[in-house]
Amino acid sequence: MSDKKIRKKSPLRKKILNYKVFIYAFFILMSVIFIVPMLLLFSVAFSSEADVLEYGFRFIPKKLVLTAFEFVFASPMTMINAYKVTLLYAFGVTLISVFVMAMCGYALAREGFAYKKFVNTYLIVTMFFSGGLVPGYIVRTQYLGLQDNMWVYFFNWTIGAYTIFIFRTFFKQLPSSLIESASLDGASEFQILVKIVIPLSKPILATYYLFGLLGRWNDYETSLYYITNKDLYTLQYMLQKVLQESDMIKQTMQNIPGYLDMIKTLPNETLKFAICVLAALPMMIAFPFFQKYYSKGMMIGSVKG
Repeated sequence: MSDKKIRKKSPLRKKILNYKVFIYAFFILMSVIFIVPMLLLFSVAFSSEADVLEYGFRFIPKKLVLTAFEFVFASPMTMINAYKVTLLYAFGVTLISVFVMAMCGYALAREGFAYKKFVNTYLIVTMFFSGGLVPGYIVRTQYLGLQDNMWVYFFNWTIGAYTIFIFRTFFKQLPSSLIESASLDGASEFQILVKIVIPLSKPILATYYLFGLLGRWNDYETSLYYITNKDLYTLQYMLQKVLQESDMIKQTMQNIPGYLDMIKTLPNETLKFAICVLAALPMMIAFPFFQKYYSKGMMIGSVKG
């Protein structure tokens, strides 16, 4: 009997084994597809312009050089200020944004909130209608006086109605007995939010913090529209300016005798890859800290209710 059972189970085991092999092979292939471009990115960024022009893009640089990075950091304090502004804008403003949206979502999730219907209607209207770029520019520059002001980053797309509704739905799923017992013990609504609701909501908060972090880290339009002081540029806009200066220098050098020899010493293609490294590396370092919350937070956000 045991031999017959083994014979009956063996085809099923083979199917399961073949299925696992297919799944593993698929994810290994996907990993290679994502990793290979990153390897090429770092390789070209640390290559010399002459090697790239002569041999093309290579996964292993012929010679490690820092010419492209030296060009980017020709004015080190300017780049350091750009990193400072971007770190404050991305991490600090996103933290404030998520906390404010969490407070709003918590209020909407509470049954005793008197103005729930009005606030819900107001938020829904903002999802369908927007003032646009020009009215926003006029309000920030002429009425709030935020032209060339660091505070413009704090008043730029801080609140998202869609995210508030996601938070509201999640907070409704929390056990009401916890909130009621805390209220009976004399805790205020703010204390309940900070000490009970937020610690239980780490997945959803971390997920949308990551979304806001990525969006603000890649933002260059705020500096483009509102900032003329170099000390207040974000990293993305500063790197864009560096690339524009490189193209301008290249166009100027075209009329100089011996241009082909000089262009080999000026980073152009390698500069583009170096800029990608400088722009993407901090987020690549930050992402693993949010990864454990990401999948759970995404599943929570899929049900808006």
